[in-house]
Amino acid sequence: MVGAVRAGEGGRVDNDALVAALGRDAATAVAGYRERVVAEAARQGLSLRGGPLVDPIDIRLRIGPCRRRPWLTGRQLCWAPATTGWSITHRSGSPHAYYAGPTATPLTMVPTAVEVVRWAAGTIDGPAAPPFDVELDDDPRAIQRLLAMATADRVVRTG
Repeated sequence: MVGAVRAGEGGRVDNDALVAALGRDAATAVAGYRERVVAEAARQGLSLRGGPLVDPIDIRLRIGPCRRRPWLTGRQLCWAPATTGWSITHRSGSPHAYYAGPTATPLTMVPTAVEVVRWAAGTIDGPAAPPFDVELDDDPRAIQRLLAMATADRVVRTG
């Protein structure tokens, strides 16, 4: 499931392999994951806005204006199991910081919504290098956590 990439990019997990591991629930699980992150951000007073999806297995959100934390406005928060797990940009669009670094485990590639928002709203101190050679299906707990997003009750949005 991991393919070659350019030097310094880390290992790539093939989205097709994730779809094969999760079946038809893959896109539903990722949509549920996105929904939970957006709802948690709203609960903490942040507005996350989604852009057009290139791949239904990826999540791309931009932090909207926030009076309490204006320094976060404009940062892009992304989840891409095929490349980086969770990453966030600074306002200028680069560099990226990663939730899980080169020594990531499959479970750290699928943190809870609370963990994602806490990390994104805090000091951006994640690793400068993306995860390397991580396959979500190597740990059933990572797959179960992601699948739980598809089967759990729908999130009620606030605001």
